[in-house]
Amino acid sequence: KSRRPRRMTLFTNSCAEPDYLSGDGAAKGEEHLDNIESLAAEIILILGPKMVGDAYRRDLSAFTTEQQLAEFACELSVCTALSRIATRTTLRPPIKDQQKRPDAKVEISGREVFVEVKRYSDDGPGPDGRTIALSKELNPSVKPSKPRMMALVSKLESVPDQLPDGAVNLLFVFHPGYGENQKYIQQALFGEDAFFDDPDTVALGDQSLFAEDAWRKVSAVAYVRVADGVLHCHELWPNPRASVVLPDNVQVAIRNLG
Repeated sequence: KSRRPRRMTLFTNSCAEPDYLSGDGAAKGEEHLDNIESLAAEIILILGPKMVGDAYRRDLSAFTTEQQLAEFACELSVCTALSRIATRTTLRPPIKDQQKRPDAKVEISGREVFVEVKRYSDDGPGPDGRTIALSKELNPSVKPSKPRMMALVSKLESVPDQLPDGAVNLLFVFHPGYGENQKYIQQALFGEDAFFDDPDTVALGDQSLFAEDAWRKVSAVAYVRVADGVLHCHELWPNPRASVVLPDNVQVAIRNLG
């Protein structure tokens, strides 16, 4: 396990670093932690230490697993990238008459956008993982593994609870794992038959997130990844039933991240 001087007081008292930097993935873990610290330094420079500290310090002191740190890293990477292009950014803004908060509120091209960030890893197919598509096991006595798109629907279903009514709301999804992750997300949003559809012409089906009335709060969903420390938007799906649509100029800004 490697140790080095601390560069960011934001990470003081965090419990996650020893686990993150130990074991077979220690070298890669340290590289990721370096990237997190660089993002923290940048967002502090943009927004100031008070806003960043108020938003994150309590969570950081409670981290106990690598998974928690990875989820925070995803949130930090999105908020930092948006802060670079936004004219105004607020981290974890309170919403009137709502207990849960979104991860950020940003002003881009003159429009106020509320942001939520989610990360869901994929353990892959197998007895303890999931199947590729909706299908029945050959042996009816064996409980089928949950298809990836069904798992994503289950995990993402409550997202609207963290977003305000009557606003432009944007969800960023990280999905590290096996197979066609972008297509699994598209299935969850539009329905099982949407797996092979072109994102620009995908049709909305039943039993999908975008078909749910609660999800009319969500203006669009972006599938994002970090490569070489830079956040990239791989796909952006506007919600065809959104109560408030994602403006075209904001779409362009999000697609051009990275």
